[in-house]
Amino acid sequence: MDEAHRLNIESFRRYGHSDERAFSLIKEANYPTLILLRDQLRSKELIPSVDIGGYASEDIWMTAVEELIQKRSSLLKLEEPPTLPLSDLEGLGRLLVYWPSENLADGAAEYSSNGFFDCDNTPPWDTWFHFSNGRLFAWVPGVLIPLAQNGIDVNPENCIQWADWSTLGSLES
Repeated sequence: MDEAHRLNIESFRRYGHSDERAFSLIKEANYPTLILLRDQLRSKELIPSVDIGGYASEDIWMTAVEELIQKRSSLLKLEEPPTLPLSDLEGLGRLLVYWPSENLADGAAEYSSNGFFDCDNTPPWDTWFHFSNGRLFAWVPGVLIPLAQNGIDVNPENCIQWADWSTLGSLES
């Protein structure tokens, strides 16, 4: 077992997480697969220019998300982002919410999701679309829902969760 696996298991023990499935997922992690998926939905064109690792402030997160939205709009040559009825989006994926300030950065979600989440439990930046009240909102394409669910299942601090689509109506900018 390599050092990363050992540290992840120790992290679970330290924070009192008793999910045996999480231990087995970490032990069985396929590192080459993790590396391949880690780069998906993390395009170089949209990479945040500010450091969001660790325990970045809400202002830094807000800056990162606003910048990402501007970059994405520019790449797509859009003046205004398109609006689709929620019913169309609901059938294509799920809404995810991430609380960066609640993150323990134990790496379990990264391993169990095969790299969909990073070691800080952050969803890939290509999926981000809003940040407010300490919450990052991301849209998970349907084909990646099982991988995201694996990460959510082993996240002891519950800083990543599925959100109800009705939440979008109450978002503050």
